[in-house]
Amino acid sequence: MADHPHSLARTVAIGLACRCPRCGEGRLFSGFLTLRPHCEACGLDFGFADAGDGPAVFVILIGGLAYGANMAGLSPQWIAVGVAVLAGIGVVMGVTKTRTKEQPH
Repeated sequence: MADHPHSLARTVAIGLACRCPRCGEGRLFSGFLTLRPHCEACGLDFGFADAGDGPAVFVILIGGLAYGANMAGLSPQWIAVGVAVLAGIGVVMGVTKTRTKEQPH
């Protein structure tokens, strides 16, 4: 990725658009939670970003807890708070897990 440097704003835009981190053109996902094997534009292998079953488990956890809270009779406001907290934890964990350390010179 050092050969294609992007500004912080461009990097965030590429990430939010779910595009290739190297070229910013190819799509990352072929489905809702299915990562493509490589970029169709520049050929970058996405094997380094394999999250395993983490995203699917997280989606099931949020949906299951919201459904369970609804069945238990909790008010919609508390369900929304619970989902927001879990989503926030997921974002923090995702950012922490995907952050790369700089290589020593």
